[in-house]
Amino acid sequence: MVFDIGKATTYIQSNTTPPGARVARNSTGQAGYDPPCPGGSPHKYRITVYALDAVLGRALPAAPQLLPTWTMIAAHVIAPGTLTVTACPAAGLGQPVPACKPATPRR
Repeated sequence: MVFDIGKATTYIQSNTTPPGARVARNSTGQAGYDPPCPGGSPHKYRITVYALDAVLGRALPAAPQLLPTWTMIAAHVIAPGTLTVTACPAAGLGQPVPACKPATPRR
């Protein structure tokens, strides 16, 4: 989870943290990104961004735990945005990268 992203930020380069932004610990307990790793078939992931009415700044320690970070964010949300993406399984060693196929609509 990345927070305190400046309002002037319009693009975030891959594998970087925007200037002034901070990173909370992820579900593995590490401060950093743990990418999705689907196995077998495409998986959907929901990415949510929140507009806050405050910079959290020093209200949280360096590399804070998830619960205190979520609690602090929840108190300052003024608008959410959500994007759903599909991640395809990674190719095995020496095997081609599988193509994601559209899911069959459920009836």
